[in-house]
Amino acid sequence: MRILMVASPIVSLRQPFKGGTEAFVANLANALCKKGHTVDVLCKDADEENEFNILQLDESPLRMKDNITTEEEGQKTVSGRPVCANR
Repeated sequence: MRILMVASPIVSLRQPFKGGTEAFVANLANALCKKGHTVDVLCKDADEENEFNILQLDESPLRMKDNITTEEEGQKTVSGRPVCANR
């Protein structure tokens, strides 16, 4: 079976792990690979001895912008409240 696991494009799966989530994702992905599955994990990076494939995004995680709303529209407010640009 082909499996995609999504950690986060900003999460590193290198040891020592920063938390339990990172350890859980890496251990589960490796265990699934050992059972014969093909596992891809979306993450920042991982140790080379892992058996799963790493998928990385080139987009900066600090850049929160989409093609629907411009940054200027996203910053508009009326009386301190945000204004929806698509109304």
